[in-house]
Formats: sequence, C-alpha cells, structure tokens
Amino acid sequence: MTFKDFVKKSIEQDERNIFEPSDDTLEIIPEIMKDFYKYSNPIDVEVTINDASVHFFPINELEGLQEEYKFDKEKFVFASCNGDPVYLENNKVCSGVFGSKGFIPEILADDIFSYLDKLN
Repeated sequence: MTFKDFVKKSIEQDERNIFEPSDDTLEIIPEIMKDFYKYSNPIDVEVTINDASVHFFPINELEGLQEEYKFDKEKFVFASCNGDPVYLENNKVCSGVFGSKGFIPEILADDIFSYLDKLN
C-alpha cells in the first residue's frame, strides 16, 4: 500500500481523519516517511490496524514524542496504540510494552508499507 492509498483508506474508515500537506522541517523524520509527512501530515488520524486503534502523530508533535519515549536514535516513534509506541527501527515497524521487566519490543511488520497494508 502506498501512503496515498493509506490516506484514502483512512478517510474511508473514518471521515473525521484529517491529513494536510506540510512545509515544516522534516529533519528528524526517516527518509522512508518524509513524503508521507510532506504531502499528508496526519493532523488528527486514528485508524484500526489489526483490530487495534492506532493514533498517528503530526509533525509538530514528533520531536516531543521522541523525547517522551527516550529511545535511541535508531527508533522513530510516529504513532501509538493504547499508549504504547509504534516506531520504525531498521525500517521495520515495531511496538512494545513497558512492564516490570522493562520494555518488551515486538516487530509488527517488515516495513511501513506492509504495516499500513494491514489497515482494516
């Protein structure tokens, strides 16, 4: 699925989802996602992926989000699912939970496009 397809399906899933082009700085955004944020910045977007509600964050919240989760630079948080981060690491989409044994990561998809393809 392309980012353009994702935007279309997201709006079909819930017409309240809002995307807008952006001319904000894209320095912290991984190359693979720069076009998405440039042409379809998720202003207010929540979708169902794999029967879970996933909230996508807009550009103006991404820097604070990285600081909040305090991950290393290889992890880029772009969404959350029930308060747990959804992030890119080595181009794989991952998530995880914080528990008594620390952070327990999980790979959700081999790449961002495969992850978006799971949109219900």
